[in-house]
Amino acid sequence: PAIQKAFDYANTYNVNVIFPEGDFRINDSIIIPRDFYNVVKGAGELKTTIWYYGATGGSVFHATKLQYCDFRDFGIYGRDVAAYGIWCDSVTYTNFNNMRIQHNTEVQIKYSYGWENSFTNMLLQSGKNGIEALSECNANTFIKCVMASLTGIGLILKNSNRNVKILTCTFEQIDQMAIY
Repeated sequence: PAIQKAFDYANTYNVNVIFPEGDFRINDSIIIPRDFYNVVKGAGELKTTIWYYGATGGSVFHATKLQYCDFRDFGIYGRDVAAYGIWCDSVTYTNFNNMRIQHNTEVQIKYSYGWENSFTNMLLQSGKNGIEALSECNANTFIKCVMASLTGIGLILKNSNRNVKILTCTFEQIDQMAIY
């Protein structure tokens, strides 16, 4: 509840959410308020970790609409219980940097509508799929991302994914295929 309150406060007063170094246990999905325009920052991908202890099949973070956000420098660990690390219905002009997202059963990051998003220095591992971009996801950039130890697909780009840049990304131990 404290982390959820921090996101609600940040949205109301237009301030950032900063996690200090440490491990943070959550029992419910963190619902990012609609039209959230803020920075979510940790002390480093190996120094700040959000651990999910909620219901099977949930998501660690769920957002309806993100714009002009910056997620950086923290880890998300789904403990093979959460289905999704980050699930966004709509995400636009948002940066995901220096993050480690792992052990979510379905997809590490899933989003269904959006453009001009960037993913830089991301480690997405140990689950089914790395990143899944659905319907009308255009002009997205993936730089120095590592997708590893996945039973499915590293990067799924479905329906109208135009103008996508994939630069110096690596795909390791992907059971089905690197990019679909």
